[in-house]
Amino acid sequence: MSVSLVEPRQRAIERETLKEESDQLLSEARMVLPGIQALLGFQTIAVFSQRFETLAMTAQYAHLLALLLFMAAIVFVMAPAAFYRIARPGAATRRILDLSSRFLWLATLSLSLALALDAYVVSSMILASEVYCIILAAAVFVFCLLNCFALPVRARRNSYFAATDDEGREQGGYLLSK
Repeated sequence: MSVSLVEPRQRAIERETLKEESDQLLSEARMVLPGIQALLGFQTIAVFSQRFETLAMTAQYAHLLALLLFMAAIVFVMAPAAFYRIARPGAATRRILDLSSRFLWLATLSLSLALALDAYVVSSMILASEVYCIILAAAVFVFCLLNCFALPVRARRNSYFAATDDEGREQGGYLLSK
């Protein structure tokens, strides 16, 4: 009895049109925006708390920087829609799509830094050691970078996630399954 092994990693390519890609990107941005806005609201309210005044100045500055980074993330998330509406109304181009992807990348980076700074601020109220607060903030930042950047890049390079044509040849781009 002979057994033939079929390569489970072979996938068919299903390319999205520029219009579909731009619609997907804008939908993702619209989905993320309310969450970032809510976090910004909590950030803003914290300043008016009596406990905020008891924080060390470094923690207060870290909170201010985190607040500014949340604002930057909101701008970066909103920017793709502005480009689609102002730069090329009704037309999806590869350049605008690539620029929009970079804006979302910057939003993710800003959000990661803001979350790390917030971890520092909160831990400074709980932990006795400044060193532990910095270590915790760095760990949060690394965790965000791993999940938002390193793992997707690794998956993109991994042959399991690579798209192949009908004859098994690896193609560029992402595998999309419906």
